Amino acid sequence: MFAVILSLGVIPQATPVEANGSQYGTLYLETAGTGGTAGQAKWFTPGGRFDNYVASLNGGKEPGVSYARVWKRVDIPLANISNISFWYHHVSIQQADYSSWPLYKQEGQIYNDDDGYVSPYVILEISNGSTTHSIISQPFARDPDGPWMPAWEQWQMTDNAAAAGGSDPTQALWQDEIGTDDTGTGGSGAYPAGWEYLPFFQATYSSYNVVKLMISTGEWAWNTKLVAYVDDITADNITYAIEPRVFIGDLPYGAIDTAIAKAAIGQTINVYPGTFSPEAFPIDVNVDGLTIQSVSGAYSTIIDGENNAGLIRITKEDVTIGGTGQGFTITNDFDAAPEVTGYDTDYGILVNDTDPVPGVKIQDNIFRIKGNGIVLGPGADSTSANKAEILDNTFQVGWAALRTTQVWDGVQNFVTNIDILGNVVTVTGEVTGGDMGFVLESTSHVLFDGNTITGADAALYLTANYGGTGTPTATDFTITNNTFTDSPRGIEIWPGTNGMGGPSTIEDVTITNNTFSGGDTPLI
Repeated sequence: MFAVILSLGVIPQATPVEANGSQYGTLYLETAGTGGTAGQAKWFTPGGRFDNYVASLNGGKEPGVSYARVWKRVDIPLANISNISFWYHHVSIQQADYSSWPLYKQEGQIYNDDDGYVSPYVILEISNGSTTHSIISQPFARDPDGPWMPAWEQWQMTDNAAAAGGSDPTQALWQDEIGTDDTGTGGSGAYPAGWEYLPFFQATYSSYNVVKLMISTGEWAWNTKLVAYVDDITADNITYAIEPRVFIGDLPYGAIDTAIAKAAIGQTINVYPGTFSPEAFPIDVNVDGLTIQSVSGAYSTIIDGENNAGLIRITKEDVTIGGTGQGFTITNDFDAAPEVTGYDTDYGILVNDTDPVPGVKIQDNIFRIKGNGIVLGPGADSTSANKAEILDNTFQVGWAALRTTQVWDGVQNFVTNIDILGNVVTVTGEVTGGDMGFVLESTSHVLFDGNTITGADAALYLTANYGGTGTPTATDFTITNNTFTDSPRGIEIWPGTNGMGGPSTIEDVTITNNTFSGGDTPLI
């Protein structure tokens, strides 16, 4: 049963919002080795050329074992790479006296003998979707009698020359896995078998894409004990800033998921503009009271889920994603991704756990998601004193802006105490059987105020449908000051059934001062 108070009006259609990316984004520091021989990597502010953060890489002391790297995920056809460059600054050095073959220098640098100092080097991790290889470049040498700690130097793939003996190469040399020499043709004594110019590997792996772009020290015998600052790597005519954009207080991190792993209860993670795609989805927000917010707002701070279905999962209470003017664009290749075929296979943010997760706030974000923008699962049960808040978000979605559900991954519970205020929704109908605005299933104590929904088959859908036993109840809805445009069913109320086909109940629904236009039936 339900009681309804209804009023009508008119409002213009909402406009979907898009956001552009930038050259800043997710970075990872990676080390290997054990004990005192291990590589070390950290973010550092030396000043000088860029006067900002750089990656400080210490290659460690154990050849073939220890290394330090900074890397980012990319998606660049290997065939497109015509030149790569990055900046580096030696801090401390190891003479290159372990090499059994001539090292090479960059054009314009001085090199005598075979015991010069070496640079960091580039690694390209490539994949064809099923097989992965690493294409590793050489470091370059310079004269130990010359200035070994210049302000900054640039490693470049082209315009190089032989440091000692043999013919002069015109490009950096590459090998297709560290420690092997069974690929490539060598070069008539100029360089050993297994090393070739990059075009050789581009032909060998013509169907591969570069998926990780790395700068490394260590691993090679003549590259250990090297400490260098590295910055700004360019590939395929795109420059990627080697600069952390994620902070907890003054502590820098290269990635949102890395910062979450280090965060304590109640801390705030500040994210500067950039495009962030972690190594694995979903991003697991598993710290109580954590706030994750952008510094400059959703238009310039993007969480790009690419083709992944689930992007962010919240499993702890009192978590905030965004804030007034501090939200994110949360997207998963909305325009390019294949059509989603189910309402529960795709989400921007999922709130769900086996224990209640009250007090979640999601505010001022932009969602461009094929399926659901937000899913409040059975763990999203809140209290009247600690409500879940969905505030001032903008949605362009294929299934629903917000869906509450009392069953997810086998967990059953009812969702209660939610404020849904000031959100703007455009539904595109990308999901088979979708086209919903807000779907509130077995949900009680809801304030639904000041929202605008356009293009949904059902703009607001209330149901007590339940997959378990007993008599499910959805109660206490206040629906006021909302605008429903071009939605055949403005507000639809369906009591539904329980899992045994028995009755369910919807009660205490108050609908006042709402506006309907362009639809067939304001209320069903």
